[in-house]
Amino acid sequence: MENEEELTDLLKEKLDLSSMTFIEDRNGLISEGKVYQTVGVNRIFVKVNRKQGARLMFEGEVTSLKALKNADQVRVPDPIKIVDIPTGGAALAMEFIDLTEISSQHEVLGHKLARLHLHNDILRRRSLAKERTIGDYERSPRGVDKFGFDVTTCVGFIPQPVTWSEDWTEIARQVRELWTDILRFLPGLFRDLDIKPSLLHGDLHRYNAGETTLDGPVIFDPAAFYGHSECDLAVGLAYPGFSNKFYEEYFRQIPKTPGFDERLDLYKLNQIFNYWNNFGPKQSQRAIDLMRKIIAAHSG
Repeated sequence: MENEEELTDLLKEKLDLSSMTFIEDRNGLISEGKVYQTVGVNRIFVKVNRKQGARLMFEGEVTSLKALKNADQVRVPDPIKIVDIPTGGAALAMEFIDLTEISSQHEVLGHKLARLHLHNDILRRRSLAKERTIGDYERSPRGVDKFGFDVTTCVGFIPQPVTWSEDWTEIARQVRELWTDILRFLPGLFRDLDIKPSLLHGDLHRYNAGETTLDGPVIFDPAAFYGHSECDLAVGLAYPGFSNKFYEEYFRQIPKTPGFDERLDLYKLNQIFNYWNNFGPKQSQRAIDLMRKIIAAHSG
């Protein structure tokens, strides 16, 4: 394993920088986080993961960040480059944003998240309206008509099933095929819903959000895909941290539909499984209790 100086030299070479100085560690639960001073007053943030498969995780994150940036609804850091580490793993360099914990911007973030979830359908409807206009249609950004994503994205270090599908319940069914007692309730949970693909952050909770004085709320560490907008609320509600103002503003933009609470339990269960896989069996009892709750609510 390379030391700090060797890692800095590697990054400096691969990023083609004339100057690069390590400032501080800002480690996360999955990857190391490092802040570097580069040319002038510029800083960059580098995530380092030394496991096999780190490049796959970071490639999904880069594509997620680019998709979220292109949607232009909520601030995200700009990815710079993925660097392979010769002794194993990879590093992801990105824009450094000096964040504080989200506190005063909950309502603004709730509004922006709802606008993000509505953005793809707005593009789809605009495209349909311009189909008869020669030239205008070809130049217009188009929405996505299916559920899924172009590349594998990871919740923590765990890849999630995001193969393109026209049926959202098929995506949901792939999540945990073994839980047959729960899966048989799926059709009823989604009956009569008109679910449109929304661009999702994919792992949104208070530790993956922050705020700045100038730019307002910022979200990061995404595991993006196009899916049901309710999915993006599951982690934040399973592991509370966003204020009531966040949810009030979100539901002002996207009101709850019938069966919301029951579907949310299903989405929470998926996230708890992901956290169980990432962080160990301390999540196991919570998963079991939630499964029992779901089954009991639909039995008899």
